[in-house]
Amino acid sequence: KKAEKKSSKRAIKAQINELIKWLGQSTGRGTLLTQKLDCAPSFISQIKNFTRPCSAENYKKIKEAMLEIEQDEKQ
Repeated sequence: KKAEKKSSKRAIKAQINELIKWLGQSTGRGTLLTQKLDCAPSFISQIKNFTRPCSAENYKKIKEAMLEIEQDEKQ
């Protein structure tokens, strides 16, 4: 049961794949994302390479930052 609870609070593979696709759509997005989130580039890289799990809470923050970056790109 503990494992089920833990995994239900993580981002699903489809969400991580969405992040990977989003990062590949425009050069420099990874850098902008790490700046918005105030985190090390390795944090995003490890999530992207599936070597670090991503909590649902962290994914929500990442998604918000992604939307902010998209808004900035449109201006």
